[in-house]
Amino acid sequence: MNVEILIVGKGIAGMTSAIYLADLRPDIQITLIDKSDGSSSATFFAQGGLAAVQSTLDSFDSHYKDTLEAGHFLNDPKIVWEVITRAPEVIQDLSSWGVSWDRQEDGRLNLGLEGGHSFSRIVHHGDQSGKIIHQLVASKLRNYPNIQLIEHIVVRDLWIEEGECKGVIVFNEEVSQEMTIPSQTVILATGGLSSIFPRSTNAQNSTGDGLAIALRTGVKIEDLPWVQFHPTALNIGRTDRSNLLTEALRGAGAYIINEEGRRFLFDSLSNGELSTRDLVCEAIWDEIAKKPSDNVYLDCRHFPKGAIKKSFPQVYSLCQRANLDPEKDLLPILPAAHYHCGGISTDRTGKTSLPRLYAVGEVARTGLHGSNRLASNSIIEALVFAKNAAAALALEHRKESSKSHPLNTRKIFSPDILGQPSIIDLWKESLLEYFMKKSKPDFDPVQKIQDRLQILELSVKRGIYSTTLLRERNLLQIYE
Repeated sequence: MNVEILIVGKGIAGMTSAIYLADLRPDIQITLIDKSDGSSSATFFAQGGLAAVQSTLDSFDSHYKDTLEAGHFLNDPKIVWEVITRAPEVIQDLSSWGVSWDRQEDGRLNLGLEGGHSFSRIVHHGDQSGKIIHQLVASKLRNYPNIQLIEHIVVRDLWIEEGECKGVIVFNEEVSQEMTIPSQTVILATGGLSSIFPRSTNAQNSTGDGLAIALRTGVKIEDLPWVQFHPTALNIGRTDRSNLLTEALRGAGAYIINEEGRRFLFDSLSNGELSTRDLVCEAIWDEIAKKPSDNVYLDCRHFPKGAIKKSFPQVYSLCQRANLDPEKDLLPILPAAHYHCGGISTDRTGKTSLPRLYAVGEVARTGLHGSNRLASNSIIEALVFAKNAAAALALEHRKESSKSHPLNTRKIFSPDILGQPSIIDLWKESLLEYFMKKSKPDFDPVQKIQDRLQILELSVKRGIYSTTLLRERNLLQIYE
């Protein structure tokens, strides 16, 4: 198997890395692998849009300042400026690929306003921007003869030799087979880690795979604790993922109120509902702590009749499935884990501390976000760094050999572990308590986590594992 560039992850970062590189170097063989079909990526569920200066009233300086303030000035200023000034460029790339945006009657972009932004600058397609972008880019991907797509295969670990990344070790559960796939360069675009918490706006397979793989290998990681919560996830009990109520609702005028109907955010935040996500979450948690039996709500009842169904069809559909009418009912909310601002440390081209390994998208810590991401800055970051990584690889990549490498394979025994308890469930709840109340867990799980990890590592070494055990291994690696 002749793999020159191997990309792990079929979200927006992975797919656009492949497309940008294929456009620059059609002679390079690119393989993109994903543990699903990509439809459970964070991109697919993104409701808001892409932040970019598009109005003469706005400016790069303003977007730059807003990003730094949201990140509590723990961002890398050079990276912030590059991403902000190139955001219009990558949005134009999407437009040229066929993505359409909401526009006003005169043809101008209908720009949205979100928390932390000084101006309306969110380019969007209704409240389904991520889904539309993902579907179109996935379709475009199939037009490239030098891009091979392999789905439903799980990356177990990196293959390291002589201090360099030489490929990946993957597991195909359908045939119970492990394979070592050699590659000249590997790009991790595996997304975030929100599933380490019991409430997440992302799919349950957001298990920090790339981050855990990097941790096991000793790749440099930065700002691991910087996890962003989204303040307005619909609170309707446990589901596979929390139902996100887009930030754009608050930009359009939705209120956050308590049981008494009071907009309590203004008690501590001068910008109220338009404050940054971390501050809104903190205010909600403080309000709930005063009376844990009470709910906090998003109030859209004052919107014009039909406005939510027209402008936010995905939100309207979510509410209907929960037997709620956003025009008549208060929407109960509770913060949920949303985005990881830390990750694998990279330079502006996506290079990591391990030779021949790159990282792009949410798995990477680029320096853009600081300790808290500004709303709708994530997709532009993924696009800018995917384009940078592709440009760097297009210049640096040299064909080492035209010979096809054989795949090293091993048969794996996958045990039935249904019903077996895991320390993960207990630790998830304790971790959420820590983020909400800043209180230490009632127990010390470190030794139990380390003991369980030793068992899992031994199982992997002996070839006795499943995708479920690999998922648990990755989550525990991050917890440790």
